[in-house]
Amino acid sequence: MRFTDVTEKAGLAESDGGDKPRRSPGRATCAAWGDIDNDGRLDLIVGCLRGPNRFLRNKGDGTFEDATEKLGLHTRVFNTQAICLADLNGDGVLDMVFNNEGQDACVLLGNPETLVKHTLVTLQLASRLAVVGSRVRILGEDGKSLAAHHVSGGDGRGGQAWPVARFALPPGKYRVEVMLSDGEKRAREITVASNHLRSTLDDKTPKME
Repeated sequence: MRFTDVTEKAGLAESDGGDKPRRSPGRATCAAWGDIDNDGRLDLIVGCLRGPNRFLRNKGDGTFEDATEKLGLHTRVFNTQAICLADLNGDGVLDMVFNNEGQDACVLLGNPETLVKHTLVTLQLASRLAVVGSRVRILGEDGKSLAAHHVSGGDGRGGQAWPVARFALPPGKYRVEVMLSDGEKRAREITVASNHLRSTLDDKTPKME
């Protein structure tokens, strides 16, 4: 297996206009993925030492744009060593928890006014379905896979992933499939309207044949 470094091509390395990328202010120590603006695509939050944390917005074409100033993250240096993204107050927006070096940890609450107008779907994983290695997929009515969420034991350096599968979807009918780490599969249908859909996936979710 071989890998290709596409950091610069994806817009994850800043450039000073020359042939070589330059380092962004601060030193990256950790990162976490999450759909910050609810447009259905995973964005990247990077924690930094001696520089502001960064928000890299997923443009949906394999590239990212630096939207740090849009969130106001450029105004303060947190010296972050670990990040957790979770909807702490249940308003449908991801909030940020920063565990910082040399200063108290902090929580930044997301602003609902910045969101793209997709319907938020949050699926709480319970019982055996919440074990590390499980995967949740969203399929359209045509059977095409639209999005996926993997349950991990951590999220970046020192971070812990939120045990909820979170998606932003246009209104419509979808199929949710869950595959456990042992290969067992469960599935059910959901209907997404205009309001935040909250549901639970557990051992009562029907098994797939």
